[in-house]
Amino acid sequence: MSDLKSMNIHREILEKGFALFVSGVVKETDIPDFLAGQTKADLQELLRETMKTLEELMIVGLVSRFEKEMFGVIEASIRCWPDEQNQFRMNLKTYMLTKFDRWNIEDLLDLFKGSLDSDLVGNVKNVYKYRNWIAHGKKKAMPTPYLPKQAEDVLCRFLEEFRASAATKEWAISVSNPNDPLV
Repeated sequence: MSDLKSMNIHREILEKGFALFVSGVVKETDIPDFLAGQTKADLQELLRETMKTLEELMIVGLVSRFEKEMFGVIEASIRCWPDEQNQFRMNLKTYMLTKFDRWNIEDLLDLFKGSLDSDLVGNVKNVYKYRNWIAHGKKKAMPTPYLPKQAEDVLCRFLEEFRASAATKEWAISVSNPNDPLV
């Protein structure tokens, strides 16, 4: 199971616990001491807020894992490029291997236009916008919100298509083309 998919399990556990509490299966006597004295309505609101916070943190975590996996595929693809006698290409490969994780993610996603489904690329960008809104203090207007499962589906689909595309080694072939104008 991928890390992206396993993160959703924790949310589901909390959600089930919340449902049990609301349904009355979990009694107020089962509540930890530090919450003693809270009304059931207060506890329900606290659980709702906790769920929302957890979902937001999951979005941040999902995007982080997505970036790590995506950069791993990019690195592996770049490493497939043949070593060249051309100094510029050798320098370019070295530069890309040492700097690719500093690229602007939206610019990087734009590189997939025409290679992957443009709606999928747009959805990944929207997940990023929502992640950034969460991570940077929710100061601007809220972008399209995503539930963790929705974000997971979008990010996993992108990674699957990206891996399939990278497996063709199209990049290695195009960069090593002797008729390439960069030679």
